[in-house]
Amino acid sequence: MIENTTGRPDIIILIIGKDVFKKIGTFTLGNVFHNLRRKIKADILATGKNIPIQIILENTIDGTKKSLQDLSMIAWNFCVAQYYKTANCTPWTIRDIDADTCYLGISFHKINEKGKNHLRSSIAQAFNKDGKGLVFTGKQFEWRSEKTKVVTPHLKYAYAKELIINVLNQYKLLNKHTPKRIVIHKTSDFWDAYVNPDYNELDGIVDGIKESLGEDIEYDLVTIKNSQLRLLRNSDYPVLRGTLLKVSNDKAFLYSNGFIPYYDTYPGAYVPMPLSVENIGETPIVEICQEILALTKMNFNNCSYCDGLPITIQFSKKVGEIIQYFPKDLENPPNKYFFYM
Repeated sequence: MIENTTGRPDIIILIIGKDVFKKIGTFTLGNVFHNLRRKIKADILATGKNIPIQIILENTIDGTKKSLQDLSMIAWNFCVAQYYKTANCTPWTIRDIDADTCYLGISFHKINEKGKNHLRSSIAQAFNKDGKGLVFTGKQFEWRSEKTKVVTPHLKYAYAKELIINVLNQYKLLNKHTPKRIVIHKTSDFWDAYVNPDYNELDGIVDGIKESLGEDIEYDLVTIKNSQLRLLRNSDYPVLRGTLLKVSNDKAFLYSNGFIPYYDTYPGAYVPMPLSVENIGETPIVEICQEILALTKMNFNNCSYCDGLPITIQFSKKVGEIIQYFPKDLENPPNKYFFYM
């Protein structure tokens, strides 16, 4: 159908009827789980046409679905997302983000295959101060947790170095700008040769950064995890968003959710939990946490005040949900972040 259009569309908007979604929104074929929305988006992206996609469920806009959002908020979210997707425009920017810093998130995802699957794929997402990002998918690799005794994958030296070099080279090409500082976010620790000599990802990442950007480049390797710590205050509401408990020069607990004075309320259903933040680098931990807070406001898929995680981490899961449906032989999938929104 795309081939037969008289002009190239700015975006593909696909509405899925509620009856269709009820029947095949999710299904299992053989031993493989399928999600209709993710599969459709992956199949369209795999055509190589590089056209953004917006999938809408019928009951989201016909008023029949109970939702915490009214139609005006749904409309705002829709318009913000389309503005970003169709013209690659920036709905808003954050004042406190350094223009010479590249913010990069690394995550791992299971490949959607039959049987007991040990295949994983790595994803690196890089963002500039305007929230414009690119997605780079690394090669598939095998991870056997029964051998390493750790569920979360880690990278071997050569793999980590190649991944970082590739994503930074693409970042320089697309942004026509060479960053002076790199910040990498990950939800697991950065292993070095001392922790596991077979998975020395820390040195691989650092050497990849220096090979791509030079020996004098500044870098910070930041681990962001959920924590079970609770801070309380004498009030009807939780602690303020942005509350920070510094425990050392390279570790702190940060509340990315909490009471927001502007709204005079806490816009959440559960007691917020702080993030555990650890840094390997020279930047003070307080500044690292300030950047994380700023990056929680860079989700252009809606117009919410903030998310609980920075954009570098928040959308790695969304991207992974889509790329698992890509064909094995797909080369050079779309690398702009908005294709996966």
